[in-house]
Amino acid sequence: IPSLWKRAKSYRDRVMGVYAEVLHYTLQDSPAVSPGSGSLNGSSLEINKYGNNKLVGDVGDLSGLTTEAKADGRALLDHLEKVMAQMSALEVQARPILENSAATGGSRPQPLTASARQAANAL
Repeated sequence: IPSLWKRAKSYRDRVMGVYAEVLHYTLQDSPAVSPGSGSLNGSSLEINKYGNNKLVGDVGDLSGLTTEAKADGRALLDHLEKVMAQMSALEVQARPILENSAATGGSRPQPLTASARQAANAL
């Protein structure tokens, strides 16, 4: 389970997180970012909550974007955010199993709690 969770978490952070941020910018929203601690060529980087560099630059002329396309983008963004939030909730609730705490602590992992099971079923 830990290796599968690591892959799923990476996909959430690197793929779904990027798609969500691109949709935020395309739909003219302002995604939440936090200042990063690293620097590149002396300039400060900003990292979003999924560990990706903040998108910067001009997205171009989107005046031809139809109302239907914007609605579809908003629906996709809503689904992405819901899935990412559910994954985060599952991560908190089932951390000992997902990260195999028993392997490092020497004890057997506890069964899923009711809240962890509910978070998994929601996802």
